[in-house]
Amino acid sequence: MPLDANRLAWMVARAVVVVSLAQSLALGRLAAQSSDSAARYNFIRYDLNEIEFFGDPKKSQFKKFFAAIDSVAAGRKRQVKMLHIGGSHIQSDVWSGQLRTRLYEWFPKTGGARGFIFPQKLRRSNGSPTFRVNYTGEWSGAKCTAAKDTIPLGLAGVSATTTDSLATLEIILVNDIAHAHAQSRVTFTRAKIFHNRGRYCHRILLADSTLRAVQTSLPDSGYTEFRFEKPMTQLAVQFLKTDSSAGVFTIYGIDLQNDESGFVYHAVGVNGAKVSSYLNCELLPDHVRALAPDLITLSVGLNDASSTEFDARKFEREYDELIKMLRRAAPNAAILFTTVTDNYKRRRTLNRNTVAVREVFFSLAKKHHAAVWDLFSIMGGLESILHWKAAGLAKRDRVHFTPVGYKLIGDLEFDALMKAYHDKRYAATN
Repeated sequence: MPLDANRLAWMVARAVVVVSLAQSLALGRLAAQSSDSAARYNFIRYDLNEIEFFGDPKKSQFKKFFAAIDSVAAGRKRQVKMLHIGGSHIQSDVWSGQLRTRLYEWFPKTGGARGFIFPQKLRRSNGSPTFRVNYTGEWSGAKCTAAKDTIPLGLAGVSATTTDSLATLEIILVNDIAHAHAQSRVTFTRAKIFHNRGRYCHRILLADSTLRAVQTSLPDSGYTEFRFEKPMTQLAVQFLKTDSSAGVFTIYGIDLQNDESGFVYHAVGVNGAKVSSYLNCELLPDHVRALAPDLITLSVGLNDASSTEFDARKFEREYDELIKMLRRAAPNAAILFTTVTDNYKRRRTLNRNTVAVREVFFSLAKKHHAAVWDLFSIMGGLESILHWKAAGLAKRDRVHFTPVGYKLIGDLEFDALMKAYHDKRYAATN
């Protein structure tokens, strides 16, 4: 029986998608092989390197997340937005930065965007190597781990405030780090600056008045956005006080976006942050809602486990509250937990609380239809940090990792994500 025109068009479109997905899977396997072919360590449990899924698949949102990746693979105009929240492991943005780079490499012809950033230099702290920061003016910082700070905080968990009549901020993307092997450079055509709401007595202006851009200022919504006519790799703005009152200007972060298909990997971390630290960030839901992530990865818990007053039941209750907060802000986002890394307290005492924390993550995943990447077990379990240190992958404090170690963690997570993407999609269709 002859095919009608609509049926034939559908079959052609379907064939294109199948071919595109096959190509993406081949790229994913090559990407995984590239990291597997690097130095391997006999103390790492490569056999455990996978993402485990729990709960009702219909409620987990991972089907939607994988479908978003399918859209990018098929060449559709779609961004896959991922948000990674953690502590000091993530503030340095080496682990998360490696994931970002690997995702860019996976589809090198796509653009994606840099996403949400915070200029940590304003508060004299360490930040991501994927952009440089220059500024003028006096700025004071606040962070969610300091009980004495009363300034409302958002997703970044930190803020910077100035009362100067004129202050400036310049962000320069370092594309040789952020997009090392891709065929296109990371650029942005939109820059959304999150700041304090209401009458904040400062105007935000582009430092270069000749740049053609449309500015939208919504002080009651807490942001100002610039839309540029051409792709940018640099943002330079001025904060100009409009009257002589004692008003302050507070910045909570900047979202650098474009309309190109690909991946957007937002990463936020605060040195020393616990779960309760993020619960105290009252503007966090608004910022998460604005980013609309498809996947939220949670790597908070190491500092909770290191506390002398650690209580597993309290830890689970607080995490449960955080997840509910995130679910309300991003109901369509899949949730992925990463178990905490093995570590020592003050370099001397093995932190055995990590075992209890690991169990809590699996309990939460079952309750919230989420997934777990068991980094604790993959790295080797209890006392494995000593092996990582001996191999030059962890630092002397027996808590943090060297850049090589963090990049290895990023590679391991990327490989697990690729395997999950491949297995879950075909498990759902076969």
